[in-house]
Amino acid sequence: MVEVEDLDIQSKKDQLSSKEVSDLYKDKGNGFFKKADYQTALKYYSLAVEYNDKNDKALLNRAFC
Repeated sequence: MVEVEDLDIQSKKDQLSSKEVSDLYKDKGNGFFKKADYQTALKYYSLAVEYNDKNDKALLNRAFC
């Protein structure tokens, strides 16, 4: 199931750089990590890395999941 927030990010993809999209997904992952929802956080960190494989923070955060 696609979440409403995901649709918002998807609608902005054409207007943003891959780095900016990556940061949006990383930030979304951070929100789930803070809620101790590690599986969902992992999903968003992985999406962040797909858009920018040099996003060190997303890579590091994904390792903590």
